[in-house]
Amino acid sequence: MFVGHFGAGLTDYAFFTFSLFGIERFRVDEGLMALSDFDLMHMPWTHSLVATFGWAALFGLLVGAVLRRPAVGWVAAAVVISHWALDLLVHRPDLTLTGSPPKFGFGLWDVPAVGIPLEFAILLGGAWLYARAVPSATRAGRIGLWLLVAALVGAQLVNWFAEPATTAPPLLALQALAVFAVVTLAGWWVDRARRRVPTAAG
Repeated sequence: MFVGHFGAGLTDYAFFTFSLFGIERFRVDEGLMALSDFDLMHMPWTHSLVATFGWAALFGLLVGAVLRRPAVGWVAAAVVISHWALDLLVHRPDLTLTGSPPKFGFGLWDVPAVGIPLEFAILLGGAWLYARAVPSATRAGRIGLWLLVAALVGAQLVNWFAEPATTAPPLLALQALAVFAVVTLAGWWVDRARRRVPTAAG
C-alpha cells in the first residue's frame, strides 16, 4: 500500500535502504499487478511479520523514551505493525511470517475497484481523524494539512496510472527514499503549524 499507510512507513524506509546494499531485493515487472509493477522478491528483514514486530518494538521503545511517555511508544509500535497488516490486504503473496515461505497477500492491488477506494478511504479517514484530534489554531495548519492530502492523492494517481517505471532498482530506491523524506518533512511542518486549541481546563 502506498498513501494508504504513508504514516506507517518505517519498514519501507528500511526496505529501500537495504535494497541499495543488496540485503533485500525488488525489480520492476510491468503488468505484474493492475496497480503495482514492483516484484518484491526478497524482504525478510523488513516485511516479514517477525521482523515487523522487531522494528515496532525498537521504534516504540525509542519514541516512548524520547518523549518520556510509554503509552505513546505503544501507539507508535502499533502503527508500525499496521503497515504489515495493510500490506497483507493489497500485496500479492510476497509477505512472510518469518522470512521464508509460505508467503501471504490478498492481492487487492489486482482488483482496482476495491484497491483504489480502500487506499483513499484510509488516507482521507486518517486525515479526518487527525484533524479532529489535533485542531489547528492557525490558518497555515488548516490549509497545510489538506494541501498535503491533495499532494498525496496526486502522487498516488501518478504512481498508479503513469507510464511504468524503466529506472534501475537502485535509482528507484533513491527516488522512493527522497519522496518519503519530503513527505515526512511536510507532515512534520503541518503538525508544527497546527496548535492544539487550549481547553477550558488548560
